[in-house]
Amino acid sequence: MSNTVKDILIYPIKSLAPISVAEGKVRRKGLKQDRKWMLVDQENKFISQRTYPQLTQIKVGLTETAITLSHNENKIEVPLREKNGNIYEVEIWDHTVEAYEVSEALNRWFSSILDSETKLVKMGKVSKREKKFLRAPWKSKVSFADGYPYLIIGTASLDLLNHKLKTPISIDRFRGNIIINTEKAHVEDNWETIIIGNAVFKMIKPCTRCKVITIDQQTGIASDEPISTLSSYRKFENKINFGMNAICIEKGEIRKGDSTILMKDSN
Repeated sequence: MSNTVKDILIYPIKSLAPISVAEGKVRRKGLKQDRKWMLVDQENKFISQRTYPQLTQIKVGLTETAITLSHNENKIEVPLREKNGNIYEVEIWDHTVEAYEVSEALNRWFSSILDSETKLVKMGKVSKREKKFLRAPWKSKVSFADGYPYLIIGTASLDLLNHKLKTPISIDRFRGNIIINTEKAHVEDNWETIIIGNAVFKMIKPCTRCKVITIDQQTGIASDEPISTLSSYRKFENKINFGMNAICIEKGEIRKGDSTILMKDSN
């Protein structure tokens, strides 16, 4: 019996809350609208929940024309097709990418929440970012995601973890894009190439987890879990793995409920 897609998640603004969508357009850089926007500090370096856990407290929605944002009683929108602003060179990990400033109003809105000078930037025609890796096809375009265009997680992996935890946690800790119904924990580790809908994905490497998974996405409060428990059975070469990083090798569309067809690599 084939595995099926349980959920499809996009994160329009990096490090903010995800939006569950019934269907997703699969592109080389990632799902359409996934991590196309990003927050940067006064030095134009990306910021995330690692240093600003209060980002979890911003509610995110999506309409046909805008990303809707709310924090306490304050609301604002990010137009999907806004006029491009100033171009800045922004830093995300070891990449420098040209990106457009969205608006001064949005900069002020985020700066007020974070109590620090912040800009919202977006990928556009000037933006070029490429991830290189140690296996064929050797490289891929990528959005403002940490490292890879897609993160795929099986439900049984979370089920096993929650069985070991005193207090169960939600899949939102792991910030996946495609959640697959599975029966065996971490079976996704062994997948090579998969077909979902009419799109084809190639698994590249396990996803190494950082302290973001310790942050409760509802409260913004961090704890020792689940890193403490995961380190007892998912630690390899001093790194904790959970989920699989993947790239798109054939563009297409996917939908909730789609079957996942597993293929063996020929090489």
